[in-house]
Amino acid sequence: MAGGYTHLTLVRSAIREGRRKIPAIQDVLDHWGRFVYLGGVSPDYPYLGLDADWADLMHKGKTDQMVKCAMPILHKARIDSPDAQEWRQQFAWLLGFVSHLIADVTIHPVVNIRVGKYEFNKEDHRRCEMNQDVWIYKEITGLDLHVSDNMKGEIRSCGTAIDLNDDVEMLWKTCLENAFSPQQVQEDQIDKWHAFFIKLVDLAEVGRKIPVFGRHMASGALAYPANSELDESFFKKVKVPVSSSVKNTTDPKNPDFEQPQDLGKPSSFAAIFKKTHGHILEAWTVLSDDLFGNDDKLGDHHIAAFGDWSLDTGVDNNSNELRLWPWDEKLIRS
Repeated sequence: MAGGYTHLTLVRSAIREGRRKIPAIQDVLDHWGRFVYLGGVSPDYPYLGLDADWADLMHKGKTDQMVKCAMPILHKARIDSPDAQEWRQQFAWLLGFVSHLIADVTIHPVVNIRVGKYEFNKEDHRRCEMNQDVWIYKEITGLDLHVSDNMKGEIRSCGTAIDLNDDVEMLWKTCLENAFSPQQVQEDQIDKWHAFFIKLVDLAEVGRKIPVFGRHMASGALAYPANSELDESFFKKVKVPVSSSVKNTTDPKNPDFEQPQDLGKPSSFAAIFKKTHGHILEAWTVLSDDLFGNDDKLGDHHIAAFGDWSLDTGVDNNSNELRLWPWDEKLIRS
């Protein structure tokens, strides 16, 4: 998966450009952007509460079911109460959640090429993604990750120290239980994930450290490197897929399982970030058009756009191909 601050930086960039390019969601982004940030890290949230089972479920598949469950709920709420803020907050969260899906499906194949499958190379995965986090944050914002607020304050304001916004929590819970039935979300389980995030941020601020979250935390991650300590091999001249083909598709225990088959010339992580950013705006446009395009009927383009993807490998579980590679691949295929 992409690193935590890469996800947040992608959300930051997408919000800024989305305001200009997708007029229908400008109000949502302007007023409820903090929920987009929340959604941007939500699939990793369970790792914070050491509740890896739910996080693993969200990363292994049924990504399309999450979106297909949320959209009718949001459309009905918009029609029933067009001026309400609750569904706007929920939609903002979904925009962020979808940005996480897109980021992992685009970036994780590149990380896997560089360091191998996560299951066999956990330490290298952490180092790779944390180096990418520090470098891309500086590259995009011009700020040092060590002295910035890292957008964490936006997420903190999506609830209290012990309780996530009730409407967002309800949508998230409903979609999880719909997608992963018969699994059930325990009472206050999502609130506990949020509470762990707040606690993590507060503890880090006391020690003047950068909060480490996501799978890195669950695996006992190292501290983020300073800019002067970065390993350029993780973000400069990294190899990328030049086709959608993958290797072994039958044995998850094989180191080659769903690894990209055809590799091209090395590229920079900045170019990969830009590609991911473009796919996120594609996804947001689809959701916006479907939700706001017709008052009488929910659009159905999101059904074709989102598939059953593995966020760990970037592979569509039905086609056994990389979903957003090669370079010219689009979310909406003509």
